[in-house]
Order: sequence, then structure tokens, then C-alpha cells
Amino acid sequence: MHAYEFNSVVNNDAILIPEKYRGLIHSNMRVIVLGEEKESSKRPVAFSALRLQTKGVKFDREVANER
Repeated sequence: MHAYEFNSVVNNDAILIPEKYRGLIHSNMRVIVLGEEKESSKRPVAFSALRLQTKGVKFDREVANER
């Protein structure tokens, strides 16, 4: 089995095979489709603010760095 990689556009539910591969690809083949997401379809990353009450908390750097 040989692998050929190329970019193509779907047109009327058909994927066009570039001219240089048409004589190499025969009727029996395995097809793997990797679709790229459009920029607008990606969800924006949202972070919410985190607020901690640290009044009265004693911080010891040596204890924090112990492994």
C-alpha cells in the first residue's frame, strides 16, 4: 500500500484528486479524512478570576520548596 498526501477542497461531496496522483491511485484505496476547523468555529478560551483570602495565612518558603 502506498500513501499520498495532498490538500483538497470538498466540492459537491467529492474530493478532487490532484492531476499528478490520478494515474497512481486505483479503485481500491483506504481514505482517511482530516478536516481543519474554521477559525470562527473554535471556542474562545475563557479564564475566570480567582480571588483567595490569604489574611492570617503563614507562608514558609522552606516548607513550600521541600520535596
